[in-house]
Amino acid sequence: MVVLLLAVWGAVCAQTPRELTGKDRTAAVAELETKTKAIKSFTGQFKQTRETTMLKESVESSGRISFKRDGAIKWEYLKPQAKVIEIKGETLSVDGVSSGRGNRMAKGIAGMVSDMLQQGKVADERVFDFKLYDDGKNYNLKAKPKRRDMQRMMSAVDITFDKGDGSMRKMILTEKDGNRTTIEFVGLKIGN
Repeated sequence: MVVLLLAVWGAVCAQTPRELTGKDRTAAVAELETKTKAIKSFTGQFKQTRETTMLKESVESSGRISFKRDGAIKWEYLKPQAKVIEIKGETLSVDGVSSGRGNRMAKGIAGMVSDMLQQGKVADERVFDFKLYDDGKNYNLKAKPKRRDMQRMMSAVDITFDKGDGSMRKMILTEKDGNRTTIEFVGLKIGN
């Protein structure tokens, strides 16, 4: 019985993410940025779940994602309807048409994702206050926007990075009104 209790206690403790602070946080961010910069390209699939305060049921989308350094990030939605979104820098186009001055949140997210992938910037402290956690397998970044233009759009961004290769595995965007989008990446093939 004691052995069973110790095993359960050990499993619970092992699953609790540890917040990284000071030198540990600085070292982990540097490690993630080095690994992220080493990714030259990737392809894979994504599943996106959108939860809104107005709808009882969530809306699910899925498709393929691809990335090439110094190129575009391409989101090819296959379900529920076909659509292609390309992000290059802060330029966002949908089905080949630039968004212009359209959706500020989409463009803000596009810029953030582009900075992460193209420049290896995991957490820009000029834009976000963030905490970083280590759960043993992943780093979990929990960020809150500092800039007012970002605060008008979102209240939090949570990103899970694989510790092994530095790739983004999950992103949760929480909007100011409580709506939330979760994007999970699977089957990533990474080119270094």
